[in-house]
Amino acid sequence: MTRWNEMPGQTSNQQQGRNFEELVELSNQHYLKVGLAKILKNEPTIGIVKNTFKDGKFQAYFKKKGKLDYSGCVADGRAIAFECKSTTREKFYLSVMQEHQVEKIRSGMEVGEVTFVLIEFVKYEEYYICTAKILLEKYDKTPSGSIKRENLVRVENQGGRLDYMPVLIKIVKGEL
Repeated sequence: MTRWNEMPGQTSNQQQGRNFEELVELSNQHYLKVGLAKILKNEPTIGIVKNTFKDGKFQAYFKKKGKLDYSGCVADGRAIAFECKSTTREKFYLSVMQEHQVEKIRSGMEVGEVTFVLIEFVKYEEYYICTAKILLEKYDKTPSGSIKRENLVRVENQGGRLDYMPVLIKIVKGEL
């Protein structure tokens, strides 16, 4: 089986993003297996403009603004949705968030959905959660600003999966 990080023609940023996505997928599979949550990847809706059929290449466009990267529910029935971002920088720059992603996080939070951004800091090989509360406070003040790692919540890598469930429990309890 060809792994994303072995695909020819990908840049190192694309490869890194695919590795992060695989890590998130393994985490979500674990949560499903142990009965803690069912969280699925939301694939973008695309429309094909041109298909040559000869070489398998095609031109496409996004039909509509997508959902957040992942959504589902935790065992108590609470909805969850989150966006994944990977950065090689020392801070999380809000400019990487598209406006519709921020608005989906905002509208989800307003109705009780647990929404957040899961961030990979490549340089440090560390993972963090930016809660909806922190994201919106910063974004509403300065959409082009940034958030330091110290202001985010660390997520541990537990043997090839990200253990973000303890952070979600704290968000639900209002501790974050």
